[in-house]
Amino acid sequence: MSCHPVAAPRSGEKPPVVRAEVVRCRPQVGGLPQVDAVRRLPGLAILAHRAGDKRAADAALAELVAEYGDKSHYQYSQVHAQWGDVDKALASLQAAWDLRDGGIMLMYADPLLAPLHRTDRYLALAKAVGFI
Repeated sequence: MSCHPVAAPRSGEKPPVVRAEVVRCRPQVGGLPQVDAVRRLPGLAILAHRAGDKRAADAALAELVAEYGDKSHYQYSQVHAQWGDVDKALASLQAAWDLRDGGIMLMYADPLLAPLHRTDRYLALAKAVGFI
């Protein structure tokens, strides 16, 4: 069984295949032993949210937080940015910088953080990190 990425729906749209794709892909993504939770769970949280499955999205994020605590603020910022929660995403990104999370070095080129790119807080943080 192949699993193809699902494009983000446009504002207000929900393609009818998204939920089926997430449900079909979840076992395949979750069953890969070489994919550790810090990479797998943010993806599941984002896909479930896009599919409208808030309970699964929240559960994936909660599992990530429970397992990694203060070690994964960068991933939390990715999830919140993709969920459209800019304030939480920026707070998590700031925490990642404050804690010197290694993921912060990806922030300027990370497409998952695109919803933040034009905010003053993101630009100030990018400057503090040394990207601009």
